[in-house]
Amino acid sequence: IPVKSGKLVGPAYTKLSDCHPGDTLRLKAVLDSSSQFLKYLNSRDLKLGSKLQVTSVEPFDQSVVVSYGSRRGETLSHKVAQVLLGEKGG
Repeated sequence: IPVKSGKLVGPAYTKLSDCHPGDTLRLKAVLDSSSQFLKYLNSRDLKLGSKLQVTSVEPFDQSVVVSYGSRRGETLSHKVAQVLLGEKGG
């Protein structure tokens, strides 16, 4: 539903790249819908609704280490983390 100005307001999602160690993010959207990227997510068993626990963020390249489902210590590049959106605390 648009606001008075006519502008559509969507959900306020957080990028995984903006999260800190200890944060939890429920994956809700991706900014890259290319088949190559979706295949990458599928190969990592990352799906909408996945609950990601941020373990650490590497200072050198800002890659994010996360745990989700049965996976522990999965490293996602900063480029990937920038296009994964979700709800914090979800």
